[in-house]
Amino acid sequence: MAPDRALVEKRLVDLVRFVDELQRHRDVPPDELARDLSRLWAIELGLQLSIQIVVDLGNHLLASSGRSGGGWYDSR
Repeated sequence: MAPDRALVEKRLVDLVRFVDELQRHRDVPPDELARDLSRLWAIELGLQLSIQIVVDLGNHLLASSGRSGGGWYDSR
C-alpha cells in the first residue's frame, strides 16, 4: 500500500507552520520563560504537536511499507 500523499503533504505543511511559529520564540531568554507560564506552555505545546506529526508520519510510512515496527527497540 502506498503512502497517502495528500495526508503526508498536509502534515508536512502543518509541521512547517508549527516550526515557523516556534521560531518566533527562539530568542526568548530562559528566565523570561520562567516568568511567563503562558508562553512556556505555548512553546511546549508547539514542540509536542511538532514531534507528534513526525511520529505520525513515521508510523504512516512504516505501515504503508507493509512492515511492522513491533520489536524494533528490542533487537539485541
